[in-house]
Amino acid sequence: MKVRTLKILRELGFSPTTFSETIVVTEISNGIWNCAPMGVKLENNNLYFYVYEGTRTLNALKRNKYLTINIVYDISVFMKCVFKTCSNEGLYELSSKFPIPHIVSADAYVESELLSLEEVNGKFKAVCKPINVVIKRNIPRTFNRAFPAIIEALIYYTKIKPFKKLKLERELNKLTERLMHCKYIVEHSTSNKEYLEYIEKIISEALKELR
Repeated sequence: MKVRTLKILRELGFSPTTFSETIVVTEISNGIWNCAPMGVKLENNNLYFYVYEGTRTLNALKRNKYLTINIVYDISVFMKCVFKTCSNEGLYELSSKFPIPHIVSADAYVESELLSLEEVNGKFKAVCKPINVVIKRNIPRTFNRAFPAIIEALIYYTKIKPFKKLKLERELNKLTERLMHCKYIVEHSTSNKEYLEYIEKIISEALKELR
């Protein structure tokens, strides 16, 4: 990877010490795309994230080694990707030079190639080589507490099925407490109707899964 590409990735916030919450887009079959939230870290000159057995992302990566890693500041996209309520229409955009689309509303995205899939403690580490970085938005955004709290709640929700499969009862109980804390933060930091509806949906779906 070029030194300039690594510099841009660091400027975007990718780090070897902290997971950056992104949306990863992969191809399930010909022209059928999958999007999923992924925490991504830098490792040497590459990016990596973890995926669980049985997930669409893992199955897609075994089929096609190309993907895009999207920096998205749009909660509706995270919600659609987690709850699979989205169609391909209007969510993705293909470039002329890369086989996998990026998220239309992404602030930036990284066109990448999978280098390796290695099983680590019951999940798979996907190491990816950045091929090209595209920055679509240069205007800074203010920080608020509601956005990261909803993202955190979504992350907890996605852990329920794997934890149930592994019969991690103690961890499942902790997830419930953490989800309710996220709800508390959202309700005390915003009056945005959409945000409040999102956190209610996450809690509702999580409680169904936990029964």
